[in-house]
Amino acid sequence: MHDHEEEEKYIYISQRDPRAFEWLYNRHHDRIFRYVYSKVRDTEQTADLTSEVFLKALMHIRSYEPKGIPFSAWLFRIAVNEVNMYFRRTGKVKHISVHEDLREEWNAQWDDPAWRRQLAEALGRLSPEDLQLIEWRFFDGIRFKEIAEMESSTEAAVKMKVYRILEVLKKQLETRDEYTNR
Repeated sequence: MHDHEEEEKYIYISQRDPRAFEWLYNRHHDRIFRYVYSKVRDTEQTADLTSEVFLKALMHIRSYEPKGIPFSAWLFRIAVNEVNMYFRRTGKVKHISVHEDLREEWNAQWDDPAWRRQLAEALGRLSPEDLQLIEWRFFDGIRFKEIAEMESSTEAAVKMKVYRILEVLKKQLETRDEYTNR
């Protein structure tokens, strides 16, 4: 039995017997914990939020229908919502760590603090939806395939959208460079 088939089996069983959910919890806990921690940077708070993610997943497991969306993508959606609610509730600021792909994209300028400030400003001008895509891909290191699953889209469509957003950011940064170098 393949991992995917085994996971489907445990989802099906969990929908009838919550005790079977433990297998799903064990399979996905570390990844969800790492995602939440990358945003919150507080171990105790991360543990609480991760527990909340799995509690909500367990409470709503009966309504989960794969429809081509993997269970992990469904859990990530819950985690994203929990993290966002936490920041709205507390007024704290999200921690951001940059994935290597973004560093490679702008390697030459990366060590310049003024340029990084400009990047932060440009990111702040993105729509919440576009910023979320950039965060998932370049700050959280989530693969295009998983983002597509979370967005109920295709991998090609997500890649195109992300690269269009990057082009907008590049133009904004180039415009700023021209303006500041005059």
